[in-house]
Amino acid sequence: MVETPDWKARYRDAIREMEDHERNWRDLERSLRRMVGKLCTLGMGMAPTIDAELLKISRQAQQDAPATEIENLMKSLLHAVTTNDQPRGRWSASCDAVAALLERLSSGVTPDPAMQALAAEIKTVDSDEALAQLLARAAELARERADRLEKERATAAAMLSQVTQRLEDVATYLTGSRADWKSSQDATQAMNSRVLGEVDGLSKEANAATDLEPLQELISTRLESISSHVKEFREKQDQLFTDQSTRAEKMTVRVAELERQTRDLSSSLEKERQRARLDVVTGVPNRAAFEERMAEELERWRRFKTPVSMLIWDIDRFKKVNDTYGHRAGDRVLREVASCFAGRLRASDFIARIGGEEFCTLLVGTEAEAALHVANELREAVSNLKLMFHGTPVRVTVSCGLTTLRDTDTGDSAKIFDRADAALYRAKDAGRNLCIAA
Repeated sequence: MVETPDWKARYRDAIREMEDHERNWRDLERSLRRMVGKLCTLGMGMAPTIDAELLKISRQAQQDAPATEIENLMKSLLHAVTTNDQPRGRWSASCDAVAALLERLSSGVTPDPAMQALAAEIKTVDSDEALAQLLARAAELARERADRLEKERATAAAMLSQVTQRLEDVATYLTGSRADWKSSQDATQAMNSRVLGEVDGLSKEANAATDLEPLQELISTRLESISSHVKEFREKQDQLFTDQSTRAEKMTVRVAELERQTRDLSSSLEKERQRARLDVVTGVPNRAAFEERMAEELERWRRFKTPVSMLIWDIDRFKKVNDTYGHRAGDRVLREVASCFAGRLRASDFIARIGGEEFCTLLVGTEAEAALHVANELREAVSNLKLMFHGTPVRVTVSCGLTTLRDTDTGDSAKIFDRADAALYRAKDAGRNLCIAA
């Protein structure tokens, strides 16, 4: 009875906290999209072609378009900028504004490691395309975080409802037990009073009696009355014991059911946590899961110096697939590539979709030369995929930049990522469908 309010308060507080987090992430996502719109407005006036691309991005941001769509528009914007050969305007101010926004997104009671990584990465951004990709990834992370908090809130609400019901059952049982105890105590006192009254009367009458025969009859009557009181008391006590045993058995069943439901809910929460770290399109881990795994591998590498190679992948000309065959075709390409990677990696390796058409692979225990060999095998496997869209065969290729952890890597994952990312850009610039090591 004493602990019941604590359980209720604890779970209500947990739900309120998750609802607050969910609202915060939804608000932050909207702030991020408004920031994209404002940045587009600030960039207007350099050239008509650039203004047209900026207007498209601003509209898509206002319409809650997927991050991949915004990222593709960013690439079109970069092409327009390079084609018109216009100087970058307000670059420093834009970077400062994005850095401030990312710092807000990465802060809070439970900081997001992925957002913190982006906040650190903004310091190394040196191009419009890199800034656009970073903003797109931040928007995707904000959406994933909000969705995850909504699922956790719903699961916790269900748990609170069931636990509250069971606690009410326990309270009812304890109240009934207290009532039974009070009833038993009252019955005992009443029986004692009756028996003592009979004994006292018998004693007085015996002292006053002068004839043996009437005294014997009087004693017999008094003893029968006492026996009747004792029998009535025992019958009530037996019934009370039966009722208590029945309630105790029911409560035992209810407690066992509560324990089972608690185990099921704990298992469900763990499954939801795992699902929250999976990319909804491809089914492989998402960027948040990648950040966690990368932190684990860095810690293991610092302790044991076990080789770890990072491979960053980009699907070549992915925007063309989306533009020509539609986003459903683009999603299928993402799934096929992810499945191709996952099916050829070892259990100790790791594959994640880190945003848009980009994937990242961690090869544990693999040096640079062996990692390059694995990368080329995966690249060739992707190029051999047989895909058909609208009756037309479509060849999909990927480019890869890879690096292996070095003694100079002091644990900064952003530095390692940037090294592999730079190698990826060299592979793209060299004609695509290539793997280059850094």
